Amino acid sequence: MTDIQDRDASGVDHVSGLAHETLMKSDPIWAALRGEIAALKALVNETKAKHNALLAKLDADAGVTDTNYAATQAVASADSAL
Repeated sequence: MTDIQDRDASGVDHVSGLAHETLMKSDPIWAALRGEIAALKALVNETKAKHNALLAKLDADAGVTDTNYAATQAVASADSAL
């Protein structure tokens, strides 16, 4: 990796290599975006957990028969999807 600033064929400047990685790690906008993504991921995982818990309750309900909701409708966590 290099610390060289490059210009692509379209004339756009790009910071490549280590300099680009350092910029992304130190830029407050990127830090805020990473925080927002983490919060969104936690919310999605919480929603999926609640959905899966509801499916388990449906499966345990004696009035609901012949359907395995948890096996057919369960959702994996966002961590495993990414």
